[in-house]
Amino acid sequence: TIISGIGAAKRATLIVPNEDAKPKEREFDKMMELIAISGNITEGGKTVHIHCVCIDGDYTAAGGHLVSAVINPTCEIFLIETDQIERRENKESGINELDL
Repeated sequence: TIISGIGAAKRATLIVPNEDAKPKEREFDKMMELIAISGNITEGGKTVHIHCVCIDGDYTAAGGHLVSAVINPTCEIFLIETDQIERRENKESGINELDL
């Protein structure tokens, strides 16, 4: 399933990779426009991978893996079903990567 969307949130939590391989998590506790939401759902719904770019009232942007969001006032999410997306483990990285 392919995910695409736009909307607004009064709170959002994002994670970005860090140089020491530990993800850096940050919560934004303010109104944010969700200007781009994209990702996928694979492995029968077990893996949800969503990226998001947010912008605040001062036009400061933030982006990363979307962990959670409190939607306010609305969010439009499009789910496009496909059987073309699967994941397979990459033996070198140990990560379940997309296998298209």
